[in-house]
Amino acid sequence: MQNASDLLCSLHRKGVKVWVENERLRFRAPRDTLLPEELARLGALKAEIIELLDQMEFSKDAPLKRRADGCLVPLTAHQLGTWNHFIEEAAGLSVRWSSFAMRVLGPLDVNLLKRSIDAAVWRHESIRTKIVVVEGIPRQQIDVACEYEWDVIDISDVSPKTIEGELKQLAEDFVRVKIDISSGQLFAVRVFRLSNCEHVLILALDHIITDGFSNGVLAKDIWALYRQGEQGLPLLLPELPLQFADYAVWQQRAYGAWLQNHEAYWRGRLTGSPQRIQIPVRDDSWQAKDPVGAELEITFGNALSAKLREIARRERTLLAMVVLTVYAATMSRWCNERNLVIAFISNGRNRSELQGMVGLVADPLFLRLEITKEDNFIDLLRRLIVEFRSAYDHPTFCWVQCCPTDVRFNWLPDHGAKWVKDHYLHGSDNRLVVLPFSLPRPAPLKLIPAFYNSDTGIGANVMYRPDLFALSTVERFGGDLRLFAEEFSRRPLCRVESVFGR
Repeated sequence: MQNASDLLCSLHRKGVKVWVENERLRFRAPRDTLLPEELARLGALKAEIIELLDQMEFSKDAPLKRRADGCLVPLTAHQLGTWNHFIEEAAGLSVRWSSFAMRVLGPLDVNLLKRSIDAAVWRHESIRTKIVVVEGIPRQQIDVACEYEWDVIDISDVSPKTIEGELKQLAEDFVRVKIDISSGQLFAVRVFRLSNCEHVLILALDHIITDGFSNGVLAKDIWALYRQGEQGLPLLLPELPLQFADYAVWQQRAYGAWLQNHEAYWRGRLTGSPQRIQIPVRDDSWQAKDPVGAELEITFGNALSAKLREIARRERTLLAMVVLTVYAATMSRWCNERNLVIAFISNGRNRSELQGMVGLVADPLFLRLEITKEDNFIDLLRRLIVEFRSAYDHPTFCWVQCCPTDVRFNWLPDHGAKWVKDHYLHGSDNRLVVLPFSLPRPAPLKLIPAFYNSDTGIGANVMYRPDLFALSTVERFGGDLRLFAEEFSRRPLCRVESVFGR
């Protein structure tokens, strides 16, 4: 039997709005949406629903609280979109594309590593979560036991000439195993032993329980626990202020208030935008049955990066906004579209309580931008700043499940050399070093650059589908990015249109 929270959640998914007005329960539903039994439940649970809605004070500053004991944990809006995709389009099968890996140099204590991962799994409920269906509704079920797949594979006897190729293939086979997200384990670990002083650790997670930011959190926790073990200390980190399940319960409770406070903004902002902004693919492209992504690294260099940083300082804005302006100009040219919608992928960690949490919190902000013939780069930058601030004040809750654009912008605060520097691990006698290890990437929708700022300059890791784009095409895209960046830094008041014609 549905409780008040479940009923509200199911009604919201149908497009039914429920609110309290003058202490009376009101609702508005599309024609022929409400079933007779749902109307009856609304009446029977009226008091509970009014009390629940009164508690739905959606505010980015309001503190999040722990859920009550025994509370059924729903899926977040982002998780629900992921769930529907795999259930409806992929027969419930998922690939562990949110996996990440590390190369460990030095005498690794594999038993201590296992204990450290056990402690991290116990610390983060999301890692020991399964998705179960209760009365037709998917929910998160948190297991008390810390059971997960763990394997140590010794490949030290493989020839030094072929060991890296063998390792790459084994790693790809591991992360590309298809699992049933309604019954399978969503977390698995594999350690490859290359020698006494070299191992590769792969943490395989399904995207429904993690995001890119979370992977860094998990890696940091594992190695902090490992250091404690090396020093003979108990493997124990401070208790988290919130678990991901607490966030999911809060989001469900806040959804009604979100509809009232923010849905109108997004409907108004996206109404009239192009139905679908598409990046053109090559004429001889084919649709691979099981596509794998490829990557290309694009760098701006120190000199150009310094000029872009100076523009950000002079305009008193974030460097990400300057790089976004360059990207918007480039994509306008590539898509032959002046009216853009850009999905700015936010990590969603705008609350202190969420910083140390593992879970699928990342959320897109949709930025709408029209580039006129008279616009110069500074005009474009300032308009993007205003648009971003406005969107930031209106979280999406993944309301737009079907993103209306191929144009996506990722900004990674930590990348490459900085990741290595921040995660350089010293054991008790300074013998152990942890470095990133590259895994095969998921196939993006089409082409997605992840921009970053590092000690060696601004750059972008461009993920693309080789069945849709030739390498030369992606290289040309990188050249256009640098061209617009150069023009912006050299002539910030020049019209963007003038660069189009080159």
